[in-house]
Amino acid sequence: MNDVRQTGAWDDAASRWHEDARHLVQAHGADPDCLIGYAHTLEQLRFAHADTHAALARIGARPPDGHSHPLPMNAGWHEPRPSSYRPFPPSATAQRDPFFSTPRSFPLPFQTGLPQTGNHPRSEADLANWTSGQVNRLPEWAEDGRSQQTPAEIIAGHNEWIRHHADAAAARRLAGLDFPAPAQSLPSAGPVGSGVGWANRRDPRTARRRRSC
Repeated sequence: MNDVRQTGAWDDAASRWHEDARHLVQAHGADPDCLIGYAHTLEQLRFAHADTHAALARIGARPPDGHSHPLPMNAGWHEPRPSSYRPFPPSATAQRDPFFSTPRSFPLPFQTGLPQTGNHPRSEADLANWTSGQVNRLPEWAEDGRSQQTPAEIIAGHNEWIRHHADAAAARRLAGLDFPAPAQSLPSAGPVGSGVGWANRRDPRTARRRRSC
């Protein structure tokens, strides 16, 4: 009986992972190669989804197909937790990406193909900013006070960064990309490696775009 329950829960998580990934591709213009290559957990897909809605809200835009969701949204979590379903292990290329195992470095546009805020919840309670669809603080790369720009300049540049990736996602959606049929489920592959410190973090807007996810 327990095995049946576990199998049923596993199958349900696999179905939800695929549905969420397909929604990101079909409605938002996510890059299917990156969703497959990075093999984000179900929680991470949900965080990327809530985060891209928050990013679009910052610039007064909507997803390419114009849809919206009832609030509060299910914002998942930004870090890969072993308890969250992952359909297959990340690709070797993804695992070589230094941002892959860097704490608080997901999601970035090159990992999803989507406009993202560049921010992360500081706690479970802070996740309410994402479930409400509004994340209006400075991007994290600018919070250390070392930037020579004013807050207004930082926000303007950051919003332009979001617009650039929103335009790319909209163009990708117009190209009619789809998400592959569900793959055979494999055991959850938890986070790879132990991660590295965030002390030497860089502005994620300058991260090199990796086309081979």
